[in-house]
Amino acid sequence: MLRSAAQRIVANHPWLPMWSLREDGTLCDALHQPPAPLADAQVQETLQRLQAIAAPGATAMPVVAPDTPAEDPSPLSEALRARLLQAGTVAALSLDGHDVLLLDFRRLLALVPPGATGLDEPPAQLLSRTFEKLALRTLPAPRYSALFVELHSVALIPLLWQAGLRMTTTPLLLAPMEENHRLRLQRWPDFRVLAHRHDDFRLCSLLLRRACTAMEASHALGVDPGAVRAFFNAAWLSGYAQVEAETAVEPTPPPTRHRGPGALLASMWRGVRRTRGG
Repeated sequence: MLRSAAQRIVANHPWLPMWSLREDGTLCDALHQPPAPLADAQVQETLQRLQAIAAPGATAMPVVAPDTPAEDPSPLSEALRARLLQAGTVAALSLDGHDVLLLDFRRLLALVPPGATGLDEPPAQLLSRTFEKLALRTLPAPRYSALFVELHSVALIPLLWQAGLRMTTTPLLLAPMEENHRLRLQRWPDFRVLAHRHDDFRLCSLLLRRACTAMEASHALGVDPGAVRAFFNAAWLSGYAQVEAETAVEPTPPPTRHRGPGALLASMWRGVRRTRGG
């Protein structure tokens, strides 16, 4: 029973160590089977990490770890959506080799990493301005998850939504979306996300009923195509929408002229008149 309780605690707080003490005074990792003795260096490193987390500002917390996996090779928009669906990783967005945002996809939180300098703009503005230059990499959750409890963080979904709206001056659809792709909204977004943008509410209502391309939605509601593309980017990037289908652009066949009974009778009457006139 105690082991089950310990496992539940660690599942909810993965940064916490769980140790057991042997009769000979040796510390062991209680979650390892069989319990693994801890070296003095491991104990010291863990205690230093916990002390760094508890310190005001947590500035001593290392941001870059030598054992961090390689960057995700997928396009950033696809990688972010995939992490949202997995809902269980901690990752860093890096610009020119420096971490600028930490993302917790389980708690749906984001924060500026401790010790980061020169980041004076809001996270949504930073993300939208530098989106094409950012790289995403996974971080070890036990080491970084505590930061999202101890430090000031922001909600991840509204952050992605606002970044999608502001991404470019002339909005283009994020890859892999294309102009012939139809998008459908899966559910109403959080009202904190929509704010007071009236056209976004109208687009939500339309895309909940049926899937549309950006131009179809623009024509249906009379909304500027650029604003619709920005909405598509925001809804897709933040996980509220799904690409449902593609519209095939087919050539329009020439109109077929049908000769009905009336047309045939008129043609016969013209023939009779020409005969009489001759």
